[in-house]
Parts: sequence; structure tokens; C-alpha cells
Amino acid sequence: MGAVGAIQHAIRTFRTGALDLVYPPGCAACDEPVEAGACFCELCAVTLIPVERACRRCALPIEQRGPCPACRLLGPAFDEASSAFAFGGAVADALRLLKFSARVDLGPRLGALLSRRVAALLERLPRAIVVPVPLARRRLAARGFNQAALLALGAAPALVRTDALMRTRDTPAQVGRSAAQRRLALAGAFAADERKVAGRPIILVDDVMTTGATLDACTRALNAAGASYVAALTVGRALP
Repeated sequence: MGAVGAIQHAIRTFRTGALDLVYPPGCAACDEPVEAGACFCELCAVTLIPVERACRRCALPIEQRGPCPACRLLGPAFDEASSAFAFGGAVADALRLLKFSARVDLGPRLGALLSRRVAALLERLPRAIVVPVPLARRRLAARGFNQAALLALGAAPALVRTDALMRTRDTPAQVGRSAAQRRLALAGAFAADERKVAGRPIILVDDVMTTGATLDACTRALNAAGASYVAALTVGRALP
């Protein structure tokens, strides 16, 4: 399935509620039956750790108010960040199924977990558009879809612009790299279309924030094209 076909398939699945009456979706992590409208079964839901109090700049869970120590010293390029859950347990399982088992049906369902956060942002940023982090061409060709785009479609389908931000070059896999190594590898790897982002607030969507290097590099490209504000939004937040 090509990238366009995967996205179209996900939209059709997401919007056709009648199919769910005949084939109720299972748990996003284990496929066990779930209650109507639920993303996870009761057993998997126990593993979820919602991110409720966190650093407003990097979404890292903290107890105190205000930015975390790292953001006080040197904050990221994006203006704020928010994540639904700590990365682990059922959230990690579901995102791995989406990315590595071609479970495109999970993209809109997991993205819907971000819909309330998008709605809250739109109250403050009414002209915002939702921009998914673009996938490297090589990975897009191999995978056939961009998981961030599917998540964005689940969060706010009417506001998604997949043509506002592009990868200018492929980058090596970031797993196992330090924050500094990731930033270096991603420098200049993105470009934004000024015609689509200039003067607009951006809600930048990805699956997981680890060091924030990818979101930071995307934000720098968006800012260079004239974006007025960037709020990073992810389903999962990796913990140190």
C-alpha cells in the first residue's frame, strides 16, 4: 500500500463508524475486545501513565511548576510541548504495531487521544494548522505510510497539512544516539513552505518525543519560513 493509499484507507476507517458495529475494533495494544469508544482494554489501560503535570517547554513530567531545569538553561526551539502518555506499556506496544506491523488502522485511533489537546490549543491559537513530522524518503518508501500523518489525521483531520513541511534529506536512525548527536544529524534536514506557514501558528505532531531533536529541527525550519508559534504534540514522551 502506497503512502497516499494508506492515508486514504485510514481516513475511511476512522470516519466509517458503521463498520465498527459489525467489526468492533480491539485494543490498540493487544487486540482484545474493548468497550465502545475505548482505545485500550482494561488490562492494557493499567499500564498507561498520563502526562498531567509537565514542563510546558519539553513535556517532561515534573512536580514543580514552571520549566524543567534543562529548559531553564537552554529550551527547545518550539514554544511549548505536550504529550498524552509516558512512553511505555500499552502506548509503546500500540505505536510499535502502527509503525512496524503496518497497522494503519491504529493511527487515527491513537491520534484521537490527542484531540482534546488540539482543541485546547485551538482556543488560544485559532488560526493554527496541524503539521505532521515528515518521514525520511527511504523509510516512507519502505513503510508505505507516515505514522505521524496518520496520528495527525486522528487528532484533527480538517486541519492537517502534509505539504507544509518536507524532509530535504534522509538522516540515519536516531535510536541509541545522544541528544547532541541527534541535533547534529538533523540540522538542516527539514524545510517548510513559506506560502503555507508564514504568520500561522503550527501544531507539530509526532508519535514520540525522546530528546526533542526531531521536533526542534522541524521547528527551526517552520520558524525560518515565518511560522508565528509552534506547539509540539506527541502521543508518547520518553522518560530519562
